[in-house]
Amino acid sequence: FKGSVMWRPLGNVMGLCFFSIISSFHFKAQMNFLLVFLGGGLGSIVRYSLSLLLLNQSKNALFPLATFLSNLLACLILVGSLVLFREKIGNNPYLVSFIAIGFCGGFSTFSTFARENVELFQNGNVWIAILNITLSFACCFGVFFLKK
Repeated sequence: FKGSVMWRPLGNVMGLCFFSIISSFHFKAQMNFLLVFLGGGLGSIVRYSLSLLLLNQSKNALFPLATFLSNLLACLILVGSLVLFREKIGNNPYLVSFIAIGFCGGFSTFSTFARENVELFQNGNVWIAILNITLSFACCFGVFFLKK
């Protein structure tokens, strides 16, 4: 085909543009994965440190204060960062990946919250479990309702 020679340069240019878009997408995706990974690791270390600090302070306490505080603080940080992103920084996807998804995701812990409440129920501490569930939901959800 004689016409195919004419389209070949255009095809190469379009192929390069398409490759450039795909490469840019992969870089952004890889950067987001890295930032979520780093933020999640940092959040997990902070949560673990908080639990060790509170464990040393209250060894015989029944109320799971470390989990309650880590979930509440994660919600406060998430709301604060979202407000800050909206009003001051702008919607920077890298900061959202690092702080909102990574750090807050690693710092908060629903699985531990569930396990601790099941253990409270199983050990006959029904009222402490109900108090923990009620306070956790009221405080964590309340933080989001206080957001501007």
